Amino acid sequence: MIIWALGIVGLAALLLLASLHSVNMNERGVVYTLGRYSRTTGPGIVLLFPLVQTIRRVDAAPRNAGCELEAAVTADGSQVRASVFTTYQVADAVQYAANLSGPRDNAYSKSVIELAVTKLVERTARERIAEVPLAELAVRQEEVAAELKSTLGEAVDRWGLEVVRLDLYAEPAPEAEWAGQ
Repeated sequence: MIIWALGIVGLAALLLLASLHSVNMNERGVVYTLGRYSRTTGPGIVLLFPLVQTIRRVDAAPRNAGCELEAAVTADGSQVRASVFTTYQVADAVQYAANLSGPRDNAYSKSVIELAVTKLVERTARERIAEVPLAELAVRQEEVAAELKSTLGEAVDRWGLEVVRLDLYAEPAPEAEWAGQ
C-alpha cells in the first residue's frame, strides 16, 4: 500500500516537473496546444500540460544588421560609398516563431534570419540610392534613411520583425576608384 502511495506521489512529482518551463528575460514563449497556437507568454515560469502543450522560445532582444556598399550608383551615375546599419527586433512572436526551424530560437535560425535581413538591407539601400542624384543624397541623407527604414519595415513585417532604427552614411567615392572603370 505504501509502495503504491509513493509511486503515485513520485508520478505526480514527475508530471509537475515536466509541466514547468522557464522563459528567460529577453524571450517570449509561444505556447501550442496539440500543435495549434494557444497563447504567448512573457518571461517567468510557465505551467504547461505535459504531452498536450509545447512551448517555443523566441529571443526578443534587439539585433543589428548592416552592410558596406563600396560602389553604389546614384540616379545621376555617380558612385558613392555607403554604410547602412539597422537595429531590429521581434514585434510579433507568433509570426516570428512560425519562421523558425526548431523548438527554440537557435543559432541556425538566427543566422538564417540575420543573413536574410542583411541581404534585404543591402538590396533595399542600393535600390533607394539609385533613385536619388548625388547632390540630393548629400542634402537629404536623413530623409532617404527614413524612407529606407519605412520600406525595410514593410518588408520584414511578414517575418514578425520591426525596424527600430536605421542609419545611412553616404559619401562620394574617390574619383581614383571609379575613373578607371
